Amino acid sequence: IVVVSCVIGTNTAADDGGGLYIDKESVPALQELVVVGNQAGDKGGGLYIEDSTGTVESCIFDGNRAVDGAGVYCKDENPRISGSTFIRNSASEDGGGMRCNDCEPVISNSVFTANSAADDGGADG
Repeated sequence: IVVVSCVIGTNTAADDGGGLYIDKESVPALQELVVVGNQAGDKGGGLYIEDSTGTVESCIFDGNRAVDGAGVYCKDENPRISGSTFIRNSASEDGGGMRCNDCEPVISNSVFTANSAADDGGADG
Protein backbone atom coordinates (compact mmCIF):
# COMPACT_ATOMS: atom_id res chain seq x y z
CA ILE A 1 0.00 0.00 0.00
CA VAL A 2 1.26 3.48 -0.89
CA VAL A 3 -0.42 6.54 0.61
CA VAL A 4 0.99 9.97 -0.30
CA SER A 5 -0.03 13.54 0.59
CA CYS A 6 -3.33 12.79 2.33
CA VAL A 7 -5.12 14.09 5.40
CA ILE A 8 -6.52 11.36 7.63
CA GLY A 9 -8.56 13.05 10.31
CA THR A 10 -11.30 12.73 12.93
CA ASN A 11 -11.84 9.00 12.42
CA THR A 12 -12.68 6.53 15.18
CA ALA A 13 -12.25 2.81 15.76
CA ALA A 14 -13.82 0.83 18.58
CA ASP A 15 -10.63 -1.22 18.92
CA ASP A 16 -7.35 -0.55 17.02
CA GLY A 17 -6.25 1.91 14.34
CA GLY A 18 -8.41 5.02 14.50
CA GLY A 19 -6.80 6.62 11.44
CA LEU A 20 -5.05 3.70 9.70
CA TYR A 21 -4.83 -0.02 10.44
CA ILE A 22 -2.06 -1.97 8.69
CA ASP A 23 -1.55 -5.66 9.41
CA LYS A 24 -0.21 -9.01 8.18
CA GLU A 25 3.01 -8.78 6.24
CA SER A 26 2.19 -5.76 4.12
CA VAL A 27 4.88 -3.24 3.20
CA PRO A 28 3.27 0.19 3.45
CA ALA A 29 4.86 3.40 2.22
CA LEU A 30 3.27 6.33 4.00
CA GLN A 31 4.53 9.74 2.88
CA GLU A 32 3.59 13.32 3.70
CA LEU A 33 0.44 12.41 5.62
CA VAL A 34 -1.31 14.56 8.18
CA VAL A 35 -2.90 12.16 10.66
CA VAL A 36 -4.91 14.35 13.00
CA GLY A 37 -7.63 14.01 15.63
CA ASN A 38 -8.25 10.27 15.27
CA GLN A 39 -9.27 8.03 18.16
CA ALA A 40 -8.96 4.30 18.90
CA GLY A 41 -10.70 2.45 21.72
CA ASP A 42 -7.51 0.48 22.36
CA LYS A 43 -4.29 0.84 20.33
CA GLY A 44 -3.03 3.18 17.64
CA GLY A 45 -5.13 6.31 17.57
CA GLY A 46 -3.39 7.62 14.44
CA LEU A 47 -1.77 4.45 13.08
CA TYR A 48 -1.76 0.79 14.12
CA ILE A 49 0.87 -1.31 12.37
CA GLU A 50 1.44 -5.01 13.12
CA ASP A 51 3.48 -7.72 11.38
CA SER A 52 4.35 -5.20 8.68
CA THR A 53 7.59 -3.60 7.63
CA GLY A 54 7.53 -0.40 5.68
CA THR A 55 8.23 3.31 5.86
CA VAL A 56 6.66 6.37 7.37
CA GLU A 57 8.23 9.50 5.89
CA SER A 58 7.55 13.18 6.53
CA CYS A 59 4.25 12.56 8.32
CA ILE A 60 2.57 14.54 11.08
CA PHE A 61 0.69 12.75 13.87
CA ASP A 62 -1.22 15.42 15.79
CA GLY A 63 -3.88 15.20 18.49
CA ASN A 64 -4.65 11.50 18.22
CA ARG A 65 -5.99 9.54 21.21
CA ALA A 66 -5.86 5.89 22.32
CA VAL A 67 -5.29 3.69 25.35
CA ASP A 68 -1.81 2.71 24.03
CA GLY A 69 0.19 4.36 21.27
CA ALA A 70 -1.96 7.39 20.58
CA GLY A 71 0.12 8.62 17.61
CA VAL A 72 1.46 5.24 16.44
CA TYR A 73 1.30 1.72 17.85
CA CYS A 74 3.66 -0.79 16.25
CA LYS A 75 3.98 -4.50 17.02
CA ASP A 76 6.11 -7.43 15.83
CA GLU A 77 8.03 -5.69 13.03
CA ASN A 78 10.55 -2.91 12.50
CA PRO A 79 9.15 -0.04 10.44
CA ARG A 80 11.38 2.87 9.39
CA ILE A 81 10.15 6.28 10.49
CA SER A 82 11.91 9.42 9.29
CA GLY A 83 11.31 13.14 9.16
CA SER A 84 8.03 12.84 11.06
CA THR A 85 6.45 14.89 13.84
CA PHE A 86 4.48 13.52 16.79
CA ILE A 87 2.69 16.31 18.63
CA ARG A 88 -0.14 16.57 21.18
CA ASN A 89 -1.04 12.86 21.06
CA SER A 90 -2.54 11.48 24.26
CA ALA A 91 -2.67 7.92 25.65
CA SER A 92 -4.73 6.95 28.67
CA GLU A 93 -2.07 4.32 29.48
CA ASP A 94 1.26 4.03 27.58
CA GLY A 95 2.99 5.81 24.70
CA GLY A 96 1.41 9.15 23.94
CA GLY A 97 3.47 9.72 20.80
CA MET A 98 4.37 6.12 20.04
CA ARG A 99 4.19 2.68 21.65
CA CYS A 100 6.34 -0.23 20.46
CA ASN A 101 5.59 -3.84 21.38
CA ASP A 102 8.08 -6.58 20.41
CA CYS A 103 9.61 -4.44 17.68
CA GLU A 104 12.58 -2.18 17.06
CA PRO A 105 11.60 0.59 14.67
CA VAL A 106 14.33 2.71 13.13
CA ILE A 107 13.47 6.34 13.86
CA SER A 108 15.48 9.23 12.41
CA ASN A 109 15.14 13.00 12.05
CA SER A 110 11.78 13.01 13.83
CA VAL A 111 10.32 15.20 16.57
CA PHE A 112 8.29 14.09 19.59
CA THR A 113 6.81 17.03 21.48
CA ALA A 114 3.92 17.68 23.89
CA ASN A 115 2.72 14.06 23.83
CA SER A 116 1.30 12.61 27.02
CA ALA A 117 0.57 9.26 28.63
CA ALA A 118 -1.04 8.47 31.98
CA ASP A 119 1.41 5.65 32.69
CA ASP A 120 4.61 5.16 30.66
CA GLY A 121 6.21 7.52 28.20
CA GLY A 122 5.27 10.18 25.72
CA ALA A 123 7.14 7.76 23.43
CA ASP A 124 7.37 4.27 24.95
CA GLY A 125 9.28 1.22 23.79
